[in-house]
Order: sequence, then C-alpha cells, then structure tokens
Amino acid sequence: MKKLLPYLMLIASVKFALCQAPQGINYQAVARNSTGDVLQNKNISVRFSIHDGGTGAAIVYQETDTATTNQFGLFTVVIGDGVVTQGTFSGINWSTGNKFLQVEFSATGDNNFVNLNTSELQSVPYALYAGSGVGSAGPTGPTGATGINGATGATGAGITGPTGEAGATGNNGATGATGSMGITGPTGAAGATGATGAQGITGAIGNTGATGATGPSGGPIGPTGPTGSGGGLISDTALIPPNFTTLANVTATFQKVGDLGTFNKSSNTSDLEVNLQTTLYVNAFNGGGANGVVFQLRVDNQVTTLGRAAALFMNPAPYGGSSSVPISSSITGIFRGLASGNHTVSLWAATNQGTATNASYDSGNWGSFGVNCVYIKEF
Repeated sequence: MKKLLPYLMLIASVKFALCQAPQGINYQAVARNSTGDVLQNKNISVRFSIHDGGTGAAIVYQETDTATTNQFGLFTVVIGDGVVTQGTFSGINWSTGNKFLQVEFSATGDNNFVNLNTSELQSVPYALYAGSGVGSAGPTGPTGATGINGATGATGAGITGPTGEAGATGNNGATGATGSMGITGPTGAAGATGATGAQGITGAIGNTGATGATGPSGGPIGPTGPTGSGGGLISDTALIPPNFTTLANVTATFQKVGDLGTFNKSSNTSDLEVNLQTTLYVNAFNGGGANGVVFQLRVDNQVTTLGRAAALFMNPAPYGGSSSVPISSSITGIFRGLASGNHTVSLWAATNQGTATNASYDSGNWGSFGVNCVYIKEF
C-alpha cells in the first residue's frame, strides 16, 4: 500500500470578532500524496503546536483538528477551534518572543501523525497583538467601504514530504525443485580370473622311528595352575544384615537405605552372585503420582553389571490394601569385574515419581529364620 505523505499549501488569516481579541487563525491547505496526487474527499487529521521562542522551545498551545478534503484536495480549519490538548488559545502572549507553528498531518484521520515542518510566524496580526493588552485601545473608527474582491490566487506548490521508511524485508523465496539424478555410468568390465597354480608333489612317507626308553617314575608334581574364569564355585558366604534400617524420606532419586554387610572376594577374575532374602516395607506414599518404591541391591555403591538386581514395592492403596504391611522379597544380581579383597553390600531405594515415607527392610527380627540374609557366591 502506498504511504501517504501530504503536501500542504498554507493560506492563513486572522479570524476577528468585533471589538474583541481574535478567536483563531484560519488555516487552508491542499493535501497531496507522495507522488503529488491530490487526496480527494478524504477524512484527515491535523495537529497544530505553537512554540514560544524557537522550533524546539516549549509548547504554549496545542490542538487537534479533523476535516474532509473536497474534490481539489482543499480543506480549511481554524487554529483555536480544534480539540485542545495543551494550554489555551486565549492564554498565548503574542507580545513576547517569536512564535513558531508546528504542523503534523495524518492522511487516515487518526492520531498517527507525520511531522511536516515547524516555521516561524513572521508577523502577528494587529488584532492578536492588540488582544495581548499592550497600550490602550483607541476609539472605533468608521466602517470602511466594502473593497472589491481580489483575484483568485494561484495554487501554491506543496512541500515535498520526507521519504518514508524502508519496507520490511520480504520472505525468502521457496526452495527450487531438486534436479533430476544424473545417468548412472556403465559398469566396468570384470577382471580376468588368475590361473590356478599346479598342485605340488606329495612327499614320501618317512620311516617309523625307534621307540624311546621309558623314563624314571616318581618325578615332582608341578605347581597348581590359576583358576579359570567361570570354572565352578569358588566360595559362598552368608551375611546377617543389621535389623530394621530405614530411609525416612524417599524421592525419585536413588538413596541408600543401609549397608547390609562386608565380605571378602578371593580372586580378581571371578564373578559374584549376590542374593538378598528379606522383608520390604514402606510406611506411606505422599502423593505426586507415587505408586511404587524400587529397592535396588548394590556392591560398593555400584549397580550390577548384569541386570538391575531390584524389587518393586507397589502402593497397595489403589487396590484396597495397606502400605504398612511388609512384603517378603528376594533380590539377586550378578557383579563382574570386582578386584579381590573386601567389598560391601548395600540396599538403595527410590520412588517412580513423587515421594514416600520410611522405606526399610526386615521390619521384624526374622534373621534367625533365614528371612533377613545376604547370600554371596563366588564362581
């Protein structure tokens, strides 16, 4: 859409009232667009500001006027009769300092004004200066004869408005179609197969050698070789964990419930099978979507290398049960790559989401019945 930047031709005169200060200044102009075309029969808005002493000086009066152009783009308003936005027209002191008129224009009749120019009012009509109260008023003179109507003045040339801002960058064009695939080149000829070499002559069978003498018996027995990986059971151990170890606040991040005991591993190359026989217990599920607690078996605080060695304590409340009832459980994990020496078995817990309270194992003293035991097999 073409942006409208008006050209305004000013024809201004003072509007008088009999025996009193003037009520305004007539302002007449022709509105044109940026190509010089007249804006015909169009609703427009003009804002006038009068500065005291310079173009950037304080505004002593401001008003907004609306008008409709005729078929020639001509419109007329009276400065002093518009909608006042600052000061009063009668309060302008015309006798002190130069006055500058700023004109702003909206071709759409709204408040989106374009600043056209600010110029000095070169002379102040007598009635405006007299209305400022300087000197005493003389007697009213006799009414003069009506003058002859003057000839119609030539149409003034409009001032070219400022260049409009550059338009926004257009969108990128669509990606062009993918070109067709080139023709596949011909397949190269297969190389010739090399000739098969001749078979060598079979050598003659050698004679059977003489039987060697029988060696002496009773020689020393050699040292025992190292135990091979996975060559069978090396050792087994049973640990009795401490009774009733509790994790008070269970979250979605795994935390240690407690250490179950320490054992000794005899070989660097052996594997371990660790099994916990115990009862699991969760006091309460606290919301946040928690519907289960996972108990996990670890060695030296590390998870298993085969599987996850874990058991799930489901929230029984949605099924009509109580979370305060212990559940007998068995957790088994395979651990590989552990060096020989002492190692510690521990139990960890976490919710699937939300929180729970008091996750524990062996809520009763059942160790003597083999319920709360850790079995370790090295093989």
